[in-house]
Amino acid sequence: MSKIYYYTDAQTTHTAYPDDLEVLQFPNNQIEKHYPDGAQETVIPDHTVKCLCSDGFEEIFFPDGTVAKVEKNGDRTVVFSNGQKEIHTAQFKRRGVPRWNCKDHVLQWQTGNQVLLWMDLNQR
Repeated sequence: MSKIYYYTDAQTTHTAYPDDLEVLQFPNNQIEKHYPDGAQETVIPDHTVKCLCSDGFEEIFFPDGTVAKVEKNGDRTVVFSNGQKEIHTAQFKRRGVPRWNCKDHVLQWQTGNQVLLWMDLNQR
């Protein structure tokens, strides 16, 4: 049987389930789920979803389709809804624009003056 707590001052509902899942609902409609393995999922009122894995890896899904991934070491990769990709590390920041060459089945990421190539090996 689940237990439901309501905190009047904070206007927050806390539901504890038998499988150790805990769900918090805040007055601004933010919802947080805390899983038994330490993972957390937060849904912000603008429909942004933030997932924090128990190993420290983090993913954020924005309503416009943008996805941000943050590694345990702090490296961040952002893939925008238009296909652009941004990478932030302690050593550099880089933004790439995808270009698809259908003839050669090559995906190219234009990053400043450098072009990075990914071959579609399934097409060769």
